[in-house]
Amino acid sequence: MCQITLIKPEPASNGGFFGGKILFMKGYWLGMVIAVILFAGVLMWHKQAFSNQKLLEMINTPTKLKGMTDNYCLYQTALDPKEPNELAVKVTFVCGGRQALNTISWTTVTQPTLAGIIEQIARINGMNYPKMGLYCKIDGRIVADDSGVLSPGNQVVCQVPI
Repeated sequence: MCQITLIKPEPASNGGFFGGKILFMKGYWLGMVIAVILFAGVLMWHKQAFSNQKLLEMINTPTKLKGMTDNYCLYQTALDPKEPNELAVKVTFVCGGRQALNTISWTTVTQPTLAGIIEQIARINGMNYPKMGLYCKIDGRIVADDSGVLSPGNQVVCQVPI
């Protein structure tokens, strides 16, 4: 007859049962320290990589992914700026039954005229500019398409002839 003897395993010689948990905690904290150092490094690099020149280059460069168009209502930049409404100009193009809302941050405006804003929107949206015959209103006042000085917070509505 065979006798079976159960042997209780001995704790590991590296600190007993708690040795594995302590080793895990050391690794956890080491990982957390490395993650914080990496996060701080990326944050510092990001702050140094940003410049107003790069921002203006990004905004003023026409996109290569969209085809050029003559339709002012085909594309829109209808985003709410991070600044309050006083630091942006909203331009709405009305083409028959369609509308295209374009919001331009005042910090990127190089020419504070209606023609300058429309040219900037055309460059961003890939439109062939100029398109004569726009019937525009700045805050309800009727202006010609190439005149009219804008200020932050203006809302412009332009009727595009079909």
